[in-house]
Amino acid sequence: MKALHEALEHLIEDGTYGQVLRRWGLSDEAVPASEVNPRGLPKSS
Repeated sequence: MKALHEALEHLIEDGTYGQVLRRWGLSDEAVPASEVNPRGLPKSS
């Protein structure tokens, strides 16, 4: 798990992650950082 987290963080930092998302029209779906077991999404009404 740590290796995957570190690899994704590297791709975010060097811009590769953003390039891939732009290529597929998914820039709006980008996450700002790699997280392992982040808190859940907020409850919606």
